Amino acid sequence: MLERAKPSQMLSARLRPQVPFALLGIFISDPARSLFVGAGPHGARFAAELLTELGARQRTVDAELSSEETISAIQRAAKTGDDSKIPMIAALLQPEESGFSGDTQVELRLVAVQALRNLVPAFPGGWPGWQAVRGLLQKVALEDVAVEELRLCSIQALKEVSRRDAHDEALSVAFNILQDTTAGRELRLAAGSILQAIAVPNDVEVARAALLALDERYSCSLRTHAVQAIRTCAGPRGTSPWLIAELARLAARSEWPEARLEAMNLLGQLERFGGEGMQAAAAALDDKDEQVACAAVRAIGGLWPPEPGQSCDQALYALISLLQQAKSSELRCEVLLVLPRLVGRGISKAARAAGARLADEDISVSNAAAQALRKMSLRGDRELQEMLLEYLAHSDLEVCKVAVELLGFVSERGDEGERALIALREGPDEELAKLANASLRRL
Repeated sequence: MLERAKPSQMLSARLRPQVPFALLGIFISDPARSLFVGAGPHGARFAAELLTELGARQRTVDAELSSEETISAIQRAAKTGDDSKIPMIAALLQPEESGFSGDTQVELRLVAVQALRNLVPAFPGGWPGWQAVRGLLQKVALEDVAVEELRLCSIQALKEVSRRDAHDEALSVAFNILQDTTAGRELRLAAGSILQAIAVPNDVEVARAALLALDERYSCSLRTHAVQAIRTCAGPRGTSPWLIAELARLAARSEWPEARLEAMNLLGQLERFGGEGMQAAAAALDDKDEQVACAAVRAIGGLWPPEPGQSCDQALYALISLLQQAKSSELRCEVLLVLPRLVGRGISKAARAAGARLADEDISVSNAAAQALRKMSLRGDRELQEMLLEYLAHSDLEVCKVAVELLGFVSERGDEGERALIALREGPDEELAKLANASLRRL
């Protein structure tokens, strides 16, 4: 191991400005040397400042410089825009050359990264040491042996400077961390925040990394970062078919319901109307997770085109089948909310499926069915009329009242529905008589 230099040896640093790090017992590594070359003629200034400070504090040059004094000096020296401090700070990031070990080494390296975070943003884009600084931060962020706090600090520094030509380094760090199944939660979350920060429209590589982050079960915050990055990368609706295909694959194959849910939500927002995402949404109606199936229903509603095609017919019949068979009341309500927007008026099969839910055991489903029928009913629909006439004898008065109201939407003059309404208007139940009279006025 290299020996730390004594302050008495360090005085010669003024005579050898090409090695200004001798003051701290640091021998310049390649990255640090490239920084020093770009730092201009100020290489020995930091050494002189430290020696002056020691003298002001009545310290002799025979005393060693402690780690606490080194840290304090770095913090005071890291003034925004003074690039003469960068070489020494960068050298401290090399763990094998810092002259310290253990917790002291970690603390020194943390201070060095924080100092770079303060210094670098003030430099112009053409600063010669810019590339080397990015490389150093990338290296520390990916160190397996580094403590997590140090890696997180480096990641945050990369994120802050990522918009200034550090896109590739930031993306590399994020992608490597997300691929590492042993990476901790905080590191993965930091990687996700980088993706959100560097995402721009049509950035395929960032989108691929975000898809990796989206397939996550335990971190809602990481999935949120991934969703935002994907939305940014996707651009206008329907302009990223490869991304739609990847989201459809994720919605179908991910083992995590949370990931399938987010993928389905994104499909409904990013796919073109009537696109292939409609088929993926129809397939997801059978998802074993209720929330994913609900998201698929909403996605179909969001993707429905002005002029429906064959794929839309398949999706519609899948929704009707789901309404008839779904055990979840929330899922039945979702279908009933979407159906009227898809079929308009005149789709008898959809109306009958909604009519079958008027007597649903869940009052919210029954109310949703009534609301849907008010929008879907078509005058002269005999099959729906027959169903409503049967409801007039239902034991639940509320179901009877809804049936009376809806008969006013489907019945015609002289048909069985009008005759039933006239009978109710003349009947003993005053409330039903008023409703029947109102329905007759609609004929």
